Amino acid sequence: MNCYVWKKSGLLMAFLAAALAGCATKTPYKMASAGGGDLPPAPNREFRGVWIATVANIDWPSKDNLTEDQQKAELIKQLDRAVEMKFNTVVFQVRPQCDAVYQSALEPWAQSLTGIMGKSPGYDPLEFAVAEAHKRNLELHAWMNPFRALLKDKAKAVSPYHISKTHPEWVLDYGKLLWLDPGIPEARAHSLEVLLDIVKRYDVDGIHFDDYFYPYHEEDENKKVIPFPDTASRAAYLKNGGKLELDDWRRDNANQFVETAYKSVKKIKPWVKFGIAPFGVWKSGFPVKTKATDSYSTLYGDCRKWLQDGWVDYLSPQLYWATDHPDLPFEKLLKWWVEQNTAHRGMWPGQYDSSIGDQDKETGKVKISVEEIEKEINLDRQQPGDPGTVHFSMKALMSNKGGVADLLENRLYAKPALVPAMPWLGHDVTGVPTIKIHAHKVWQPDTQLVIGWEAKDGTHPRQWVVQKKSAGEWTTEILPGTQTKIVFAADATLPEALAITAVDRFGNTGPTAVLRKNQ
Repeated sequence: MNCYVWKKSGLLMAFLAAALAGCATKTPYKMASAGGGDLPPAPNREFRGVWIATVANIDWPSKDNLTEDQQKAELIKQLDRAVEMKFNTVVFQVRPQCDAVYQSALEPWAQSLTGIMGKSPGYDPLEFAVAEAHKRNLELHAWMNPFRALLKDKAKAVSPYHISKTHPEWVLDYGKLLWLDPGIPEARAHSLEVLLDIVKRYDVDGIHFDDYFYPYHEEDENKKVIPFPDTASRAAYLKNGGKLELDDWRRDNANQFVETAYKSVKKIKPWVKFGIAPFGVWKSGFPVKTKATDSYSTLYGDCRKWLQDGWVDYLSPQLYWATDHPDLPFEKLLKWWVEQNTAHRGMWPGQYDSSIGDQDKETGKVKISVEEIEKEINLDRQQPGDPGTVHFSMKALMSNKGGVADLLENRLYAKPALVPAMPWLGHDVTGVPTIKIHAHKVWQPDTQLVIGWEAKDGTHPRQWVVQKKSAGEWTTEILPGTQTKIVFAADATLPEALAITAVDRFGNTGPTAVLRKNQ
């Protein structure tokens, strides 16, 4: 009797049970000896992220009047598409303007969810997003804007529980924005409290800031820069004995916030990654001169210091320019950023997929082409360290703007990749997984073989890497930690070898269990 391909028959149940018991002693595989040959290659590592912006309904939800079911369906569609393109991370905006895309006792519900700031959508979108992302083996990084308080031109009625109403003394009116003043210690403490509330209550894999610490410059009708109106907090600082010059003081406010945020997150959940996506130029002249904007002098974000002092786990500088841009060439900027990464953290630039095919108003040239995206990702892969890219934004990928989704799915991201490991955060992988091999049960005639496994201590790691060898070639599949078996159909050709490896929440891999097919 073939123990692995059963056929329906009218045999007595006792006979079937006896037959199954006989099959259970036979398996087509045996464990490979420790240190033996035929080991699989190390799994591919690459950070593949996409920003999902909720502010002004850029990416999700598409409108502010959708029902709960419509919102959920839209998000599931986006997450499913991310999986199809073999992304491994979504960067989901949860606090766009001192409001919340989740249940919060500290700030009101976001206007983008219902059209009314402070109105509940009837469920918790962040809780839903985390659960659905993890089902699909995607990391979810919660994207916060620490100090932007309101886009005035996009706002409808402002909730009485918004920070501009509860603490107007912390809020500054600047151009089209209301801004939480980083120079006020209590304002910084509020944003930190919001951040840590998310870390404590949600199973997020990361916390993410973008480029805003102080706002981009606003200009008056004569094209002169409007000064940022933080004179009151500046005066209070000087009155209390502060000595720093204005620009250095502003940078120090941002530095204090970033350092405290990073260290506070690690005290609560060491595995939660902390990333920032600064403007693509740190400081004019490093390595190129800019006409006006840079992170250091305009936004007061000394992101090179954050990187080198180990206050981030990754940086995603927004390198939104072409390789032949006359002032801001991508390759030159990328190499400079990589050279600054002396702490060996993640260096994964941002791509502006949403601008593919758009014309630059100044030069008349196309800003970015899909061919340029491919060129830049390949340039990133040539740099030292694990590569990675974050794409802005999901809407461009869903519409396949310029064919970018096809490019990623069929070429650049055709094979799966693990998120790069962050061993400086910790390590909790256990020993070699325990493998269990089962012939199918007799009442499942379409099943040939079930192979199950578990961690040595019985816990679920973050992920499993399952590798199969057929015709001399290894292929890799990355599964969520809750999936602990694979099933081979009755007509399947069994692989020559199988390898199972656990991955912890820090991205570390443990020892590999290898099965070889009996000869």
